[in-house]
Amino acid sequence: MKRIEEYDELLVATSDGEEITIENNIDSVASAICKYGLMGDITVNTEDYIVLNTFGIYVDRCCDSEYMEKLRPVLVAKQLEIEAEAFADNEDEMEL
Repeated sequence: MKRIEEYDELLVATSDGEEITIENNIDSVASAICKYGLMGDITVNTEDYIVLNTFGIYVDRCCDSEYMEKLRPVLVAKQLEIEAEAFADNEDEMEL
């Protein structure tokens, strides 16, 4: 089995059955998790196996702990941005 880094592209399977091809780099994976995870759970796959699956924008399981360690700081930064926007929207609504 090839390591994740050896693939040029990854496939994102969304909760509505759509399959999107993304470039295989940490930023693209983190962006895809945050973009498509807002709509439901996703899986990120190579052509041979599942790399990770999510619960929304949060990783549920990842097949490679070293890969997850590289992904974590980039993903957490993007997740914090999403959460900050969501809470800012809620505060604006509460002031009305």
